[in-house]
Amino acid sequence: MQYEAVIGLEVHVELATNSKLFCSCANQFGAPPNSLVCPICLGLPGSLPRVNQRAVELHLLAARALECRVPALSKFDRKNYFYPDMPKDFQTSQYDQPLAAHGRLFISELGEPEKTINITRIHLEEDTGKSIHFKRAANGELVPDRLASSELSLVDYNRAGVPLMEIVSEPEIRSADEASAYLQKMREILVWLGISDCRMEEGSMRCDANISVRPVGQQEFGTKTEIKNMNSFKSVRDAVDYEIARQIKVIQEGGKIVQETRGWDEARKLTISMRSKEDAHDYRYFPEPDLPPLEISAEWLSQIEKNLVELPRQRAQRYMQGGLSPYDAGLMVQSRALSDFFEQCLSLGAEAKEVSNWLANEVARLSQDRGIPLAESRLSPGGLVQIIQQLSQSKVNRQGARQVLEKLFEEGGQTEEWIEKLGLGSISGGEELKQMVDQTLQANPGPIAEYKAGKEKALNQLVGQVMKQSKGRANAAEVMRLLKEALDA
Repeated sequence: MQYEAVIGLEVHVELATNSKLFCSCANQFGAPPNSLVCPICLGLPGSLPRVNQRAVELHLLAARALECRVPALSKFDRKNYFYPDMPKDFQTSQYDQPLAAHGRLFISELGEPEKTINITRIHLEEDTGKSIHFKRAANGELVPDRLASSELSLVDYNRAGVPLMEIVSEPEIRSADEASAYLQKMREILVWLGISDCRMEEGSMRCDANISVRPVGQQEFGTKTEIKNMNSFKSVRDAVDYEIARQIKVIQEGGKIVQETRGWDEARKLTISMRSKEDAHDYRYFPEPDLPPLEISAEWLSQIEKNLVELPRQRAQRYMQGGLSPYDAGLMVQSRALSDFFEQCLSLGAEAKEVSNWLANEVARLSQDRGIPLAESRLSPGGLVQIIQQLSQSKVNRQGARQVLEKLFEEGGQTEEWIEKLGLGSISGGEELKQMVDQTLQANPGPIAEYKAGKEKALNQLVGQVMKQSKGRANAAEVMRLLKEALDA
Protein backbone atom coordinates (compact mmCIF):
# COMPACT_ATOMS: atom_id res chain seq x y z
CA MET A 1 0.00 0.00 0.00
CA GLN A 2 1.22 3.50 -0.85
CA TYR A 3 1.08 6.17 1.86
CA GLU A 4 1.19 9.95 1.75
CA ALA A 5 2.22 12.38 4.47
CA VAL A 6 -0.04 15.10 5.84
CA ILE A 7 2.03 17.88 7.40
CA GLY A 8 1.13 21.14 9.10
CA LEU A 9 3.76 23.50 10.46
CA GLU A 10 3.63 25.82 13.45
CA VAL A 11 6.31 28.46 12.96
CA HIS A 12 7.25 30.55 15.99
CA VAL A 13 8.96 33.85 15.19
CA GLU A 14 10.38 36.33 17.69
CA LEU A 15 9.62 39.90 16.61
CA ALA A 16 12.39 42.47 16.19
CA THR A 17 11.27 44.88 18.89
CA ASN A 18 13.50 46.71 21.36
CA SER A 19 11.50 45.55 24.37
CA LYS A 20 9.36 42.61 25.42
CA LEU A 21 5.66 42.21 24.68
CA PHE A 22 4.15 43.29 28.00
CA CYS A 23 7.01 45.11 29.80
CA SER A 24 9.99 47.37 29.08
CA CYS A 25 12.71 44.72 29.56
CA ALA A 26 15.12 44.58 26.62
CA ASN A 27 14.47 42.07 23.85
CA GLN A 28 18.07 40.99 23.41
CA PHE A 29 19.81 37.69 22.65
CA GLY A 30 22.94 36.55 24.47
CA ALA A 31 22.69 38.54 27.71
CA PRO A 32 23.78 36.87 30.99
CA PRO A 33 21.09 34.48 32.30
CA ASN A 34 18.19 36.11 34.13
CA SER A 35 19.57 39.64 33.64
CA LEU A 36 16.67 40.91 31.47
CA VAL A 37 13.72 40.29 33.78
CA CYS A 38 11.26 42.29 35.86
CA PRO A 39 8.16 41.61 38.01
CA ILE A 40 5.91 41.57 34.90
CA CYS A 41 7.78 38.97 32.84
CA LEU A 42 8.45 36.93 36.00
CA GLY A 43 4.73 36.98 36.82
CA LEU A 44 5.15 38.38 40.33
CA PRO A 45 1.94 39.18 42.26
CA GLY A 46 0.48 42.61 41.58
CA SER A 47 2.35 43.21 38.30
CA LEU A 48 0.24 44.35 35.35
CA PRO A 49 1.08 43.92 31.64
CA ARG A 50 0.79 46.53 28.90
CA VAL A 51 0.90 45.76 25.17
CA ASN A 52 3.92 46.71 23.07
CA GLN A 53 2.43 48.66 20.13
CA ARG A 54 5.45 48.00 17.89
CA ALA A 55 4.99 44.23 18.32
CA VAL A 56 1.37 44.50 17.19
CA GLU A 57 2.40 46.58 14.16
CA LEU A 58 5.08 44.08 13.09
CA HIS A 59 2.56 41.26 13.51
CA LEU A 60 0.03 43.08 11.32
CA LEU A 61 2.70 43.79 8.70
CA ALA A 62 3.48 40.06 8.53
CA ALA A 63 -0.22 39.30 8.32
CA ARG A 64 -0.71 41.56 5.30
CA ALA A 65 2.46 40.24 3.61
CA LEU A 66 1.00 36.74 3.94
CA GLU A 67 -2.37 37.95 2.59
CA CYS A 68 -4.23 37.31 5.85
CA ARG A 69 -7.51 38.81 6.90
CA VAL A 70 -7.17 41.14 9.87
CA PRO A 71 -10.19 41.45 12.20
CA ALA A 72 -11.40 44.74 13.61
CA LEU A 73 -11.24 43.28 17.12
CA SER A 74 -8.78 40.84 18.69
CA LYS A 75 -8.09 39.74 22.25
CA PHE A 76 -5.53 37.97 24.43
CA ASP A 77 -6.19 34.77 26.37
CA ARG A 78 -4.51 32.82 29.13
CA LYS A 79 -3.16 29.43 28.10
CA ASN A 80 -2.88 27.54 31.37
CA TYR A 81 -0.17 24.96 31.95
CA PHE A 82 2.64 24.32 34.37
CA TYR A 83 6.21 24.09 33.13
CA PRO A 84 9.39 25.48 34.73
CA ASP A 85 10.14 27.88 31.85
CA MET A 86 6.73 29.62 32.25
CA PRO A 87 6.96 31.47 35.60
CA LYS A 88 3.30 32.62 35.68
CA ASP A 89 1.93 29.08 35.22
CA PHE A 90 0.10 30.44 32.17
CA GLN A 91 1.14 31.94 28.85
CA THR A 92 -0.53 35.11 27.58
CA SER A 93 -1.51 34.07 24.06
CA GLN A 94 -4.52 34.24 21.71
CA TYR A 95 -7.16 31.59 21.19
CA ASP A 96 -10.45 32.28 19.41
CA GLN A 97 -9.82 35.86 18.24
CA PRO A 98 -6.29 35.98 16.80
CA LEU A 99 -4.81 39.05 15.11
CA ALA A 100 -4.84 37.41 11.67
CA ALA A 101 -6.29 34.41 9.82
CA HIS A 102 -6.83 32.84 6.39
CA GLY A 103 -3.62 33.74 4.56
CA ARG A 104 -1.40 31.95 2.08
CA LEU A 105 2.22 31.41 1.10
CA PHE A 106 3.54 30.35 -2.29
CA ILE A 107 6.33 27.78 -2.40
CA SER A 108 8.19 26.15 -5.26
CA GLU A 109 10.75 23.39 -5.53
CA LEU A 110 13.40 23.50 -8.24
CA GLY A 111 11.82 22.71 -11.60
CA GLU A 112 8.32 22.39 -10.10
CA PRO A 113 5.35 24.79 -10.46
CA GLU A 114 4.36 26.96 -7.53
CA LYS A 115 2.17 25.48 -4.82
CA THR A 116 -0.05 27.44 -2.44
CA ILE A 117 0.06 26.56 1.26
CA ASN A 118 -2.85 28.13 3.12
CA ILE A 119 -2.32 29.69 6.53
CA THR A 120 -4.91 28.99 9.20
CA ARG A 121 -4.03 31.76 11.63
CA ILE A 122 -1.30 33.99 13.02
CA HIS A 123 -1.53 34.87 16.68
CA LEU A 124 0.59 36.98 19.00
CA GLU A 125 1.85 35.64 22.32
CA GLU A 126 4.70 35.93 24.78
CA ASP A 127 7.68 33.59 24.50
CA THR A 128 8.64 31.34 27.39
CA GLY A 129 11.94 31.09 29.21
CA LYS A 130 14.57 28.56 28.22
CA SER A 131 15.36 25.36 30.08
CA ILE A 132 19.01 24.36 29.95
CA HIS A 133 19.77 20.71 30.67
CA PHE A 134 22.98 19.05 31.80
CA LYS A 135 24.24 15.49 32.07
CA ARG A 136 27.27 14.07 33.84
CA ALA A 137 30.17 13.05 31.58
CA ALA A 138 32.44 10.05 32.21
CA ASN A 139 34.91 12.28 34.09
CA GLY A 140 32.16 13.48 36.41
CA GLU A 141 31.76 16.95 34.91
CA LEU A 142 28.36 18.36 34.00
CA VAL A 143 28.04 19.09 30.27
CA PRO A 144 25.10 20.57 28.29
CA ASP A 145 22.45 18.09 27.17
CA ARG A 146 19.32 18.64 25.03
CA LEU A 147 17.09 16.12 26.79
CA ALA A 148 14.77 17.02 29.65
CA SER A 149 15.62 13.72 31.38
CA SER A 150 19.07 15.06 32.24
CA GLU A 151 20.56 15.12 35.74
CA LEU A 152 20.32 18.90 36.19
CA SER A 153 18.08 21.51 34.62
CA LEU A 154 18.37 25.30 34.99
CA VAL A 155 16.06 28.01 33.64
CA ASP A 156 16.95 31.33 32.01
CA TYR A 157 13.96 33.72 32.00
CA ASN A 158 15.52 36.35 29.69
CA ARG A 159 13.38 35.07 26.82
CA ALA A 160 10.16 35.03 28.88
CA GLY A 161 7.88 37.75 27.57
CA VAL A 162 9.63 38.30 24.23
CA PRO A 163 6.97 38.99 21.54
CA LEU A 164 6.35 35.79 19.62
CA MET A 165 4.27 35.35 16.49
CA GLU A 166 2.93 31.85 15.81
CA ILE A 167 2.05 31.09 12.18
CA VAL A 168 -0.06 27.95 11.76
CA SER A 169 -0.38 26.37 8.33
CA GLU A 170 -3.13 24.18 7.00
CA PRO A 171 -2.12 20.49 6.76
CA GLU A 172 -1.34 20.84 3.05
CA ILE A 173 2.38 20.05 3.04
CA ARG A 174 3.15 16.63 1.65
CA SER A 175 6.92 16.10 1.98
CA ALA A 176 10.03 17.12 3.91
CA ASP A 177 11.22 19.13 0.91
CA GLU A 178 7.95 21.08 0.85
CA ALA A 179 8.23 21.70 4.60
CA SER A 180 11.76 23.07 4.14
CA ALA A 181 10.69 25.22 1.17
CA TYR A 182 7.76 26.63 3.21
CA LEU A 183 10.08 27.58 6.07
CA GLN A 184 12.64 29.19 3.78
CA LYS A 185 10.01 31.25 1.93
CA MET A 186 8.52 32.32 5.25
CA ARG A 187 11.92 33.38 6.55
CA GLU A 188 12.67 35.23 3.29
CA ILE A 189 9.58 37.43 3.67
CA LEU A 190 9.95 38.12 7.41
CA VAL A 191 13.63 39.07 7.17
CA TRP A 192 12.96 41.11 4.01
CA LEU A 193 10.45 43.29 5.89
CA GLY A 194 12.57 43.58 9.04
CA ILE A 195 9.94 41.76 11.12
CA SER A 196 12.48 39.33 12.59
CA ASP A 197 16.06 38.22 12.01
CA CYS A 198 14.74 34.59 11.95
CA ARG A 199 18.00 33.11 13.23
CA MET A 200 17.12 29.50 13.93
CA GLU A 201 20.47 28.92 15.68
CA GLU A 202 19.50 31.64 18.21
CA GLY A 203 15.90 30.51 18.56
CA SER A 204 14.29 33.58 16.99
CA MET A 205 12.66 31.25 14.46
CA ARG A 206 11.49 27.83 15.61
CA CYS A 207 9.29 25.21 14.04
CA ASP A 208 7.04 22.40 15.24
CA ALA A 209 5.75 19.91 12.69
CA ASN A 210 2.45 18.03 13.01
CA ILE A 211 2.77 14.85 10.96
CA SER A 212 0.47 11.99 10.07
CA VAL A 213 0.31 9.49 7.23
CA ARG A 214 -2.61 7.94 5.37
CA PRO A 215 -3.13 5.58 2.43
CA VAL A 216 -3.06 7.41 -0.89
CA GLY A 217 -6.63 8.32 -1.84
CA GLN A 218 -7.97 8.32 1.72
CA GLN A 219 -9.55 11.63 2.80
CA GLU A 220 -9.55 11.03 6.55
CA PHE A 221 -6.43 12.13 8.41
CA GLY A 222 -4.34 9.68 10.37
CA THR A 223 -3.25 10.14 13.99
CA LYS A 224 -0.68 12.92 14.19
CA THR A 225 2.46 13.43 16.21
CA GLU A 226 4.10 16.79 16.91
CA ILE A 227 7.86 17.06 16.38
CA LYS A 228 9.91 19.62 18.33
CA ASN A 229 13.59 20.58 18.80
CA MET A 230 14.36 21.30 15.14
CA ASN A 231 16.81 24.18 14.89
CA SER A 232 17.81 24.34 11.21
CA PHE A 233 16.28 23.81 7.78
CA LYS A 234 18.27 20.58 7.50
CA SER A 235 17.03 19.27 10.83
CA VAL A 236 13.43 20.01 9.81
CA ARG A 237 13.91 18.08 6.58
CA ASP A 238 15.64 15.17 8.34
CA ALA A 239 13.14 15.01 11.21
CA VAL A 240 10.10 15.08 8.93
CA ASP A 241 11.58 12.41 6.65
CA TYR A 242 12.38 10.19 9.63
CA GLU A 243 8.95 10.58 11.24
CA ILE A 244 7.11 9.81 8.00
CA ALA A 245 9.15 6.63 7.56
CA ARG A 246 8.68 5.68 11.24
CA GLN A 247 4.89 6.04 11.11
CA ILE A 248 4.60 4.04 7.89
CA LYS A 249 6.71 1.26 9.42
CA VAL A 250 4.57 1.17 12.60
CA ILE A 251 1.36 0.86 10.54
CA GLN A 252 2.79 -1.78 8.19
CA GLU A 253 3.86 -3.87 11.18
CA GLY A 254 0.32 -3.78 12.59
CA GLY A 255 0.88 -1.12 15.24
CA LYS A 256 -0.98 2.13 15.93
CA ILE A 257 0.30 5.67 15.95
CA VAL A 258 -0.01 7.37 19.34
CA GLN A 259 -0.89 11.08 19.49
CA GLU A 260 2.13 12.48 21.26
CA THR A 261 4.86 15.09 21.24
CA ARG A 262 8.22 13.80 20.04
CA GLY A 263 11.62 15.46 20.07
CA TRP A 264 14.21 15.38 17.29
CA ASP A 265 17.55 13.97 18.46
CA GLU A 266 20.07 15.55 16.09
CA ALA A 267 22.95 13.32 17.20
CA ARG A 268 21.12 10.03 16.64
CA LYS A 269 18.96 11.29 13.73
CA LEU A 270 15.68 10.01 15.17
CA THR A 271 12.58 11.23 16.99
CA ILE A 272 11.97 10.25 20.60
CA SER A 273 8.77 10.29 22.65
CA MET A 274 8.53 13.23 25.08
CA ARG A 275 4.93 13.37 26.35
CA SER A 276 1.32 12.80 25.32
CA LYS A 277 -0.01 15.49 22.99
CA GLU A 278 -2.41 17.98 24.57
CA ASP A 279 -5.63 19.21 22.95
CA ALA A 280 -6.89 22.80 23.17
CA HIS A 281 -9.31 22.01 26.02
CA ASP A 282 -6.39 20.78 28.14
CA TYR A 283 -5.10 24.36 28.38
CA ARG A 284 -8.38 25.80 29.79
CA TYR A 285 -8.14 29.00 27.74
CA PHE A 286 -10.00 32.03 29.09
CA PRO A 287 -9.82 35.77 28.21
CA GLU A 288 -6.89 37.65 29.74
CA PRO A 289 -8.50 39.89 32.39
CA ASP A 290 -5.56 42.32 32.63
CA LEU A 291 -5.55 43.32 28.93
CA PRO A 292 -8.37 45.04 27.03
CA PRO A 293 -9.29 43.83 23.51
CA LEU A 294 -7.24 45.22 20.62
CA GLU A 295 -9.13 47.40 18.18
CA ILE A 296 -7.60 47.41 14.67
CA SER A 297 -8.95 50.42 12.81
CA ALA A 298 -8.87 50.67 9.03
CA GLU A 299 -6.76 53.83 9.34
CA TRP A 300 -4.16 52.11 11.53
CA LEU A 301 -3.96 49.10 9.21
CA SER A 302 -3.62 51.39 6.18
CA GLN A 303 -0.71 53.19 7.86
CA ILE A 304 1.03 49.86 8.54
CA GLU A 305 0.52 48.71 4.95
CA LYS A 306 2.61 51.65 3.72
CA ASN A 307 5.65 49.66 4.91
CA LEU A 308 4.65 46.71 2.71
CA VAL A 309 7.29 47.07 0.02
CA GLU A 310 7.63 44.86 -3.07
CA LEU A 311 8.18 41.34 -1.76
CA PRO A 312 10.78 38.80 -3.00
CA ARG A 313 8.27 36.80 -5.08
CA GLN A 314 7.00 39.87 -6.95
CA ARG A 315 10.50 41.24 -7.44
CA ALA A 316 11.77 37.89 -8.79
CA GLN A 317 8.86 37.79 -11.24
CA ARG A 318 9.83 41.26 -12.45
CA TYR A 319 13.43 40.15 -12.93
CA MET A 320 12.29 37.15 -14.98
CA GLN A 321 10.20 39.44 -17.16
CA GLY A 322 13.39 41.44 -17.67
CA GLY A 323 15.26 38.41 -18.99
CA LEU A 324 16.73 36.61 -15.97
CA SER A 325 16.21 32.88 -15.58
CA PRO A 326 14.11 31.70 -12.61
CA TYR A 327 17.31 30.47 -10.96
CA ASP A 328 19.16 33.79 -11.37
CA ALA A 329 16.09 35.78 -10.32
CA GLY A 330 15.85 33.64 -7.18
CA LEU A 331 19.48 34.34 -6.34
CA MET A 332 18.93 38.09 -6.67
CA VAL A 333 16.19 38.09 -4.03
CA GLN A 334 17.96 35.96 -1.44
CA SER A 335 18.26 39.04 0.74
CA ARG A 336 16.89 42.56 0.74
CA ALA A 337 20.39 44.08 0.79
CA LEU A 338 21.54 42.04 -2.23
CA SER A 339 18.39 42.78 -4.20
CA ASP A 340 18.55 46.51 -3.47
CA PHE A 341 22.21 46.52 -4.58
CA PHE A 342 21.18 44.74 -7.79
CA GLU A 343 18.39 47.29 -8.35
CA GLN A 344 20.83 50.19 -8.02
CA CYS A 345 23.19 48.60 -10.54
CA LEU A 346 20.33 48.31 -13.03
CA SER A 347 19.38 51.95 -12.46
CA LEU A 348 22.93 52.90 -13.53
CA GLY A 349 22.40 51.21 -16.88
CA ALA A 350 24.10 47.85 -16.29
CA GLU A 351 22.83 44.70 -18.01
CA ALA A 352 20.89 42.46 -15.61
CA LYS A 353 22.49 39.14 -16.52
CA GLU A 354 26.04 40.52 -16.26
CA VAL A 355 25.36 42.09 -12.86
CA SER A 356 23.69 38.95 -11.51
CA ASN A 357 26.68 36.84 -12.66
CA TRP A 358 29.15 39.09 -10.81
CA LEU A 359 27.02 39.23 -7.66
CA ALA A 360 26.27 35.50 -7.57
CA ASN A 361 29.85 34.45 -8.25
CA GLU A 362 32.74 36.85 -7.63
CA VAL A 363 31.05 39.09 -5.04
CA ALA A 364 29.53 36.12 -3.20
CA ARG A 365 32.95 34.43 -3.11
CA LEU A 366 34.61 37.54 -1.68
CA SER A 367 31.88 37.93 0.92
CA GLN A 368 32.25 34.32 2.04
CA ASP A 369 36.07 34.32 2.03
CA ARG A 370 36.33 37.59 3.96
CA GLY A 371 33.39 36.90 6.25
CA ILE A 372 31.93 40.29 5.33
CA PRO A 373 28.30 40.65 4.15
CA LEU A 374 27.89 42.72 0.98
CA ALA A 375 26.08 45.45 2.92
CA GLU A 376 29.09 45.85 5.22
CA SER A 377 31.69 45.90 2.44
CA ARG A 378 33.11 49.03 0.73
CA LEU A 379 31.81 47.97 -2.67
CA SER A 380 29.22 50.32 -4.15
CA PRO A 381 26.80 49.63 -7.02
CA GLY A 382 28.63 52.30 -9.03
CA GLY A 383 31.95 50.55 -8.45
CA LEU A 384 30.66 47.21 -9.73
CA VAL A 385 29.05 48.86 -12.77
CA GLN A 386 32.34 50.61 -13.56
CA ILE A 387 34.18 47.26 -13.46
CA ILE A 388 31.67 45.76 -15.89
CA GLN A 389 31.99 48.77 -18.20
CA GLN A 390 35.81 48.75 -18.14
CA LEU A 391 35.78 45.04 -18.91
CA SER A 392 33.32 45.41 -21.81
CA GLN A 393 35.47 48.20 -23.28
CA SER A 394 38.61 46.00 -23.06
CA LYS A 395 40.29 48.50 -20.73
CA VAL A 396 40.94 45.66 -18.29
CA ASN A 397 40.77 41.90 -18.70
CA ARG A 398 38.69 39.60 -16.51
CA GLN A 399 41.59 38.61 -14.27
CA GLY A 400 42.42 42.26 -13.70
CA ALA A 401 38.75 43.07 -13.10
CA ARG A 402 38.67 40.49 -10.29
CA GLN A 403 41.69 42.13 -8.66
CA VAL A 404 40.02 45.53 -8.84
CA LEU A 405 36.83 44.07 -7.38
CA GLU A 406 38.77 42.81 -4.35
CA LYS A 407 40.20 46.29 -3.73
CA LEU A 408 36.79 47.94 -4.09
CA PHE A 409 35.22 45.35 -1.78
CA GLU A 410 37.85 45.84 0.94
CA GLU A 411 38.86 49.49 0.55
CA GLY A 412 36.40 51.24 -1.77
CA GLY A 413 37.53 53.93 -4.18
CA GLN A 414 37.30 54.37 -7.95
CA THR A 415 37.68 51.59 -10.50
CA GLU A 416 39.90 53.54 -12.92
CA GLU A 417 42.22 54.63 -10.12
CA TRP A 418 42.72 51.04 -8.99
CA ILE A 419 43.35 49.89 -12.56
CA GLU A 420 46.09 52.49 -12.89
CA LYS A 421 47.51 51.97 -9.40
CA LEU A 422 47.74 48.19 -9.85
CA GLY A 423 49.03 48.47 -13.41
CA LEU A 424 46.15 46.42 -14.77
CA GLY A 425 45.29 48.48 -17.85
CA SER A 426 44.64 46.17 -20.77
CA ILE A 427 47.18 46.09 -23.63
CA SER A 428 44.92 45.84 -26.66
CA GLY A 429 46.87 47.33 -29.53
CA GLY A 430 49.95 49.23 -30.63
CA GLU A 431 53.60 48.27 -30.99
CA GLU A 432 53.93 46.90 -27.44
CA LEU A 433 51.48 44.07 -28.08
CA LYS A 434 52.87 43.35 -31.56
CA GLN A 435 56.38 43.03 -30.10
CA MET A 436 55.11 40.51 -27.52
CA VAL A 437 53.46 38.48 -30.26
CA ASP A 438 56.63 38.53 -32.38
CA GLN A 439 58.79 37.48 -29.44
CA THR A 440 56.42 34.64 -28.62
CA LEU A 441 56.49 33.38 -32.22
CA GLN A 442 60.28 33.44 -32.29
CA ALA A 443 60.55 31.54 -29.01
CA ASN A 444 57.99 28.79 -29.73
CA PRO A 445 58.69 26.97 -33.02
CA GLY A 446 57.07 23.74 -31.74
CA PRO A 447 53.50 25.02 -31.31
CA ILE A 448 53.84 26.94 -34.60
CA ALA A 449 54.67 23.73 -36.43
CA GLU A 450 51.74 21.93 -34.76
CA TYR A 451 49.35 24.72 -35.74
CA LYS A 452 50.48 24.66 -39.35
CA ALA A 453 50.05 20.88 -39.31
CA GLY A 454 46.37 21.41 -38.53
CA LYS A 455 46.32 21.31 -34.71
CA GLU A 456 44.19 24.36 -33.90
CA LYS A 457 44.63 23.88 -30.14
CA ALA A 458 48.32 24.76 -30.48
CA LEU A 459 47.20 28.35 -30.96
CA ASN A 460 45.94 28.43 -27.36
CA GLN A 461 49.42 27.63 -26.13
CA LEU A 462 50.81 30.61 -28.00
CA VAL A 463 48.06 32.87 -26.63
CA GLY A 464 48.97 31.68 -23.13
CA GLN A 465 52.60 32.60 -23.68
CA VAL A 466 51.70 36.14 -24.72
CA MET A 467 49.37 36.49 -21.73
CA LYS A 468 52.15 35.32 -19.44
CA GLN A 469 54.61 37.78 -20.99
CA SER A 470 52.11 40.63 -20.50
CA LYS A 471 51.38 39.53 -16.91
CA GLY A 472 47.75 39.00 -17.84
CA ARG A 473 47.21 42.50 -19.20
CA ALA A 474 46.98 41.64 -22.88
CA ASN A 475 43.58 41.52 -24.57
CA ALA A 476 43.20 37.80 -25.31
CA ALA A 477 40.93 38.33 -28.32
CA GLU A 478 43.39 40.82 -29.83
CA VAL A 479 46.29 38.44 -29.17
CA MET A 480 44.41 35.64 -30.92
CA ARG A 481 43.76 37.87 -33.93
CA LEU A 482 47.40 38.99 -34.26
CA LEU A 483 48.72 35.45 -33.92
CA LYS A 484 46.37 34.11 -36.61
CA GLU A 485 47.28 36.93 -38.95
CA ALA A 486 50.98 36.16 -38.52
CA LEU A 487 50.61 32.38 -38.80
CA ASP A 488 48.16 32.37 -41.70
CA ALA A 489 50.13 34.90 -43.76
